[in-house]
Amino acid sequence: MWQEEVDKGTSDIMARELDADLSPLGDAVRLTALVPAKGGTSAAGTPAVAVQNGHLYVAFSVNRGFERMQMYVQRIALNDASLKTGLLPLKKANGKERFLGQAQLISSKDGKNTTPALACTGDGCYVAWDDEKAGASVALVEKDKGLMLWRRELPAKVARPAVAASGNAAVISWFDESRLRMAPLTRDGVGVVTSLSRVSGFQPAPDLAAGEKPGQWYVSWRDYESAHLEVFALRTECP
Repeated sequence: MWQEEVDKGTSDIMARELDADLSPLGDAVRLTALVPAKGGTSAAGTPAVAVQNGHLYVAFSVNRGFERMQMYVQRIALNDASLKTGLLPLKKANGKERFLGQAQLISSKDGKNTTPALACTGDGCYVAWDDEKAGASVALVEKDKGLMLWRRELPAKVARPAVAASGNAAVISWFDESRLRMAPLTRDGVGVVTSLSRVSGFQPAPDLAAGEKPGQWYVSWRDYESAHLEVFALRTECP
């Protein structure tokens, strides 16, 4: 999945299905069809993807221009026939903005909401993202109707959130000032926050992966020490 300038003046989310050998099973299809904004830009980008509960989930940011970037989640049934063909070009659809399947705005309409992270469990999908004007947020899109169940704004100094899931468990990690922190995610919200390590400098989001045991997680991140960059990893357990 990627972003591409299909129509002049905007970009959209594209997808292509591959087999186990990474050979294409069909042509690239268009999942969004945004309309170029008057006097500004309108572009979808930075997609994060997951497959869960018989659906394809895509979280992405839409640049509406004038310092307004919004976060969306798209939900498409895997048996939806239109997933094979994609959306028609703007000229063949009266120039109206369209999304394949079900799409919803999960951030505020204002702000600079960018760089989504997405992870799904049996309860639904957790989406975390940066808001360059107000810290970061995390939301849960429930599985039955695909609607946002809740959204939590993280502390103002939080940056670069990442999420991961294993079975029906999920966690979130982020940088908060000079600390790497982590917390469990549940249907009720964000759990108890734990500090994992000290971090220096402005770093990309940490990477998360599930361990072999229930509640076991691996976290890797980049740090800046003694005038050079270093990469660290740790294993932790989250009850």
